[in-house]
Amino acid sequence: IDLSGSRVTIKGTRFFNIADKAISIGEESYLTGTQLSIQKAGAGIVSKDGSRATIQKSKIRETKLAGLMAYTKKPIYPAATLIAKDITFKNSRPNVLVQKGNKVKLDGTLVEPSEFDVENLYKTSMKSGLK
Repeated sequence: IDLSGSRVTIKGTRFFNIADKAISIGEESYLTGTQLSIQKAGAGIVSKDGSRATIQKSKIRETKLAGLMAYTKKPIYPAATLIAKDITFKNSRPNVLVQKGNKVKLDGTLVEPSEFDVENLYKTSMKSGLK
């Protein structure tokens, strides 16, 4: 699911064998998700470019890049936020990847942000068609 400038609620949905991002929330979108199941994806749930996601009671398994991510791809947008509660991770290392300036809160605790090159991600790990 790829959101742009949207307000969406997703409940009880399964994602399996996704080459890229299972859920991509971008361009100031708002997502509320509950009881989601993501298995075998490049990335589980990505909030970027001024978007805000709230995810709860969900399972994320076997992601290649990260289970949850927040970053800025297009600098014209403000920071992204992802609030997650009661998430079960399995074989998703790291579970969370957040770029400095953006915010991820997991079970009430802010995840330490890091520096990573988003442009390079889209040239490598997140390049369309890569498996």
